[in-house]
Amino acid sequence: MDPGALTRQLKALQELGLVERNTSERDNRVTHVTLSAPGREVVERALPIRSAFLQDVLANVPESTMHDLSKGLAQLEAGIADAVARTQPDAETA
Repeated sequence: MDPGALTRQLKALQELGLVERNTSERDNRVTHVTLSAPGREVVERALPIRSAFLQDVLANVPESTMHDLSKGLAQLEAGIADAVARTQPDAETA
C-alpha cells in the first residue's frame, strides 16, 4: 500500500472515531496510530465473527492440504526474501 493510500484510510478511520493519530514528539515525520475505545469495541465484536467465518471456510479443508499450503507459502516467502536480497546493494561495495 502506498503512503498516500494509507494516509487516506487512516484519515477515514479517524473521522469515524475508530483510531487516534498523534505526531511523535521525537520525530515529527512519525505518526503513532492507536485504536480508540470505540475502535477497540469494533475489533472485540468482530473477532468472534471472523473466527467463526474462518472455521466455516476451513471446515472441509484436510489437514494435509493445510500443511502443504503452509509449506508452499514458506517457500514463496523465502523466494521473495532471496529476490529482495539480490536487489539490495552489497554491503561490501557500499
